[in-house]
Amino acid sequence: MKRALFIYNPLSGNRLVPRELDRIIEKFQENDIFLDMYRIAEDNSKIIEAMHRKDIDMIIGAGGDGTIGNVANWMIKEGIKLPYGTLGTGTCNNFTHNIDIPEDMEKAIDIICQGHSYSVDVGIVNSKHSFLSSLAGGMFVEASFKTEPELKQKLGPFAYYLKALSELANLKSYPLEIDTGTDIYKENAYLVMILNGTHVGSFKRVFSESQIDISDGLMEMLVLREGNPIEIANMFLMMMRGEDYLKSDSVLLLKSDYFKISSTEKVNMSIDGEKGPMLPIEVEVRKEAIEVFVPKTKL
Repeated sequence: MKRALFIYNPLSGNRLVPRELDRIIEKFQENDIFLDMYRIAEDNSKIIEAMHRKDIDMIIGAGGDGTIGNVANWMIKEGIKLPYGTLGTGTCNNFTHNIDIPEDMEKAIDIICQGHSYSVDVGIVNSKHSFLSSLAGGMFVEASFKTEPELKQKLGPFAYYLKALSELANLKSYPLEIDTGTDIYKENAYLVMILNGTHVGSFKRVFSESQIDISDGLMEMLVLREGNPIEIANMFLMMMRGEDYLKSDSVLLLKSDYFKISSTEKVNMSIDGEKGPMLPIEVEVRKEAIEVFVPKTKL
């Protein structure tokens, strides 16, 4: 018999977890995994305290990218080395897509119960915040902050498309200085993203699977340079359709284990889809920092 700390956000996505709570408990119990349930709230100190219990064999996070990332952040800060199971029940679920966890709840639980795992990289922001899939700032980030929760519930990822499209008429670029530890770049850009995977926001395939290794100690930075608004709009549509847009002169692609980004203007950043610090920021990639459950085919 194993025991798991099950941490869930009752407000994520279409609020599936509260509705299916009994079935979730039953399915884990059928596999000899017994759950201690914790509900995300304003004060999560009791959850963090419970992570240190000696009788816990694994931690499971259920929610959107923000919830999944927050639980991982607590684990890393507290030095918790237990394997981490993830159930993507939010709007976009980028991290669970990156590690091939299906959105079907029962199939995702099956994968956790099978017990196959490997370690993935984590980005550490300003030595205190961590992210699993993305750190981003600029046009689409501002749009995501403005997307109403009700719209996200009704339309899912498509809500982000609609909001971002409405922003294209008022594109704003930012002066950025990017230091990768070996080179310094100065760009006027609409968007900057550091990614650890193929999915971000509402985009399903920012990179192809062959371009990405989420355990190599490196992350990709994508910078969308200032340019012709029509070309940018076309690129946006290409990204939506999963087409190759990376050959455009408007795209700068960098790869490193360290990034420092600064600007002379105020730029809001998001961490795994949640509002994060403003620039300047410093990012260190910590190789294989957390062990996650994955399908056997991912090994």
